[in-house]
Amino acid sequence: MNRTRMLAVASVAFVLSVVVTFLTYRMLRDRLQPPEEMTTVVTATQKVTLGNRLTAADLRVSPWPKTVKLEGSFQDPKQLIGRGVIVSML
Repeated sequence: MNRTRMLAVASVAFVLSVVVTFLTYRMLRDRLQPPEEMTTVVTATQKVTLGNRLTAADLRVSPWPKTVKLEGSFQDPKQLIGRGVIVSML
């Protein structure tokens, strides 16, 4: 009887510790990691080869972290439609 009672108490304590650990982890994760500011960049949807002209079907807008700078990137696909490709991409 005493052994059964000790096992029950230990089981309840273990379950409670797991629940408290999980809740604490979630709370700290949300508090310590603020959402990252995002911007957009234009990316290729398919392989684009040298000499082709870019069309709307070749491009898409993708989210990108604002803290990571991409030299020469574009945010609006309209700036690229109709331009010739000078370097193969993707």
